[in-house]
Amino acid sequence: MTPAESRENPEELLPPYWRLDNQDLPDGLVATLARARTASAAVIDTVRHSAPRQALIVFLLQLLIGVTVTATLLFMSRIFEPLFSSADVLGRLRSAAPAMIALGAIFALRIGFSVVLAVNKASLAPKARLAAEDQLYRATLGIPLSDFDDPLFYDQLQRARDRGILHLEGSIAALIEAFSALFAVGGAMVALFILHPALLPLIILPVLPSGLGAIKAARVQYDGMAKTVSLMRMSTIYGEMATKRETAAELRAHQAQPFIMNKFLTAAGQLRDHYIAIASREAMITGAASIASGLGWALAIALLLAMIVHAWIDLALAGAAIVAFRVAAGALEQLVTNAHMLVQKSLYISDYQGFLDAAKRRTATRPTRPAPRSPQRIGVHDLSFHYPGGEGRWALEAINFTVEAGETVALVGENGSGKTSLAKLLAGLYQPQKGMVAWDGHNIADMDPAEIADRVSVVMQNPVRWPDSARANIEIGRYRDDVENEEKLIRAARQSGALALIEQLPRGWSTLLSREFHAGHDLSGGQWQKFAIARGLYRDCPIVIWDEPTAPLDAKAEKATYEALRRLGRGRTAFLITHRLMSIRGVDRILFLQEGRLVEQGNHDELMKRDGAYAALFRLQSDLYNSNLL
Repeated sequence: MTPAESRENPEELLPPYWRLDNQDLPDGLVATLARARTASAAVIDTVRHSAPRQALIVFLLQLLIGVTVTATLLFMSRIFEPLFSSADVLGRLRSAAPAMIALGAIFALRIGFSVVLAVNKASLAPKARLAAEDQLYRATLGIPLSDFDDPLFYDQLQRARDRGILHLEGSIAALIEAFSALFAVGGAMVALFILHPALLPLIILPVLPSGLGAIKAARVQYDGMAKTVSLMRMSTIYGEMATKRETAAELRAHQAQPFIMNKFLTAAGQLRDHYIAIASREAMITGAASIASGLGWALAIALLLAMIVHAWIDLALAGAAIVAFRVAAGALEQLVTNAHMLVQKSLYISDYQGFLDAAKRRTATRPTRPAPRSPQRIGVHDLSFHYPGGEGRWALEAINFTVEAGETVALVGENGSGKTSLAKLLAGLYQPQKGMVAWDGHNIADMDPAEIADRVSVVMQNPVRWPDSARANIEIGRYRDDVENEEKLIRAARQSGALALIEQLPRGWSTLLSREFHAGHDLSGGQWQKFAIARGLYRDCPIVIWDEPTAPLDAKAEKATYEALRRLGRGRTAFLITHRLMSIRGVDRILFLQEGRLVEQGNHDELMKRDGAYAALFRLQSDLYNSNLL
């Protein structure tokens, strides 16, 4: 696609994550209700496990309040009977007094129930949200790295995080209010049945159109959610680029403010129009449902009047029925409103539950073979690998080599040759489609991933900048609750060059390394790399993998780092990825990769004598260095 064509079709430039599809949208009323029931059950289960005592109290109190509705309406009929009699006023009041006193007691009891209900209800949503987030993040942290390269699974994760958790608290509130309204409607229906069974069908007339309208309106929101999320993410991303510190300098240097605003306003304007369209459709649906429900109420009142005219019920009973209808009308309105919210939100909760189920399936067959504590031989046999979705485009192909314990091996080659991919396979972060990585003759694909990770220390080319203290940024290399190793921590910091930097920070080891928080402190790229190296040293594993560890460092820091690497490599198997061939002349072996294939291997002198691809690249870098261009 040409640049001109891309401007004419801006949606073609949207990454797939921005153009989400509702691939599992339920089809039809029955499927929608079934999904809502399943998702509601998931919400109830989360609430029950996160706050069991409060959940039970809330349920019982709502049931008791529903009972008070029935009792209130029955005592209403007791009050109306003497009031409609022919006795004198005082006589009527004396006859109605016991029922009025009982009614007052019921009101007082209901107020007490409501207070206790509100106190217990307040803790449900926060506890449930934390429990749901705990489940989501534990499931996410437990899935293999390759799952993040699966676009469908990654999309499912994002929907669970962005939609499921977001709507959880609203679902809980809607569920509680729906139960409250349901018990109130149930109480009114029980009262009507006790007063006269023929009154019961009348209350059902307005329910059906309201319920159907609520479900259909909820589907309107969900049908449009793919576009809503896509536009919301796009506008949010460009809004953040306009306000974030990391982008502020380059944005102003390139005078890119109009570009940012154009992108933001395009997405935000489409989002506004989309919201208006959804709201208009919902208004039409709920309006039609309200008209149908109103006709149902009119028909119910007309039938009630007909029953009075034909003397099927007396005035006292009719008066109680009208009060019951009024109570039921308010409860029904509350029930329909919350049913609307619940059906809509429960559809999003099912995204959350679906991700948990998928994550559970993906980790159900986790290998359990113990890994050697300190592998004596690492063998790579006929290894071929491509990333998920990259069928036919091998990142690595037919790789074979063996490394003995204690060797230091450099992985070199041009950009895109497969060095980092190979390192990830050696670390067990990915599994090859063909061949294997073996430790002491055993395929690591059969070993417990946690034990493999425990044996490997990896320093990434672009390490994470943890928004925590300087101390935590090193300790996370081998994090253990309530375990401190001060001597090891200081040694790692000193060998990496981070200790001198820490001593200059405003609060030393306690300095917060993030400008996003008050009193935070930021570091340069090279300084962050020193912390990453310190993490690797602190981790102290038999296998170490360094991916361009000195790329952002100056010459002095690079020299100190390689000295630390040599110390660290003693007694360990080390893999070093680098473009700076001048720094690896002393390693035990060099593996030269080209377009995903291992084309040369040997030590520096052997490869120079061979006068192949490695020698040519080394001479090129030497010439650049000697001409002061490096």
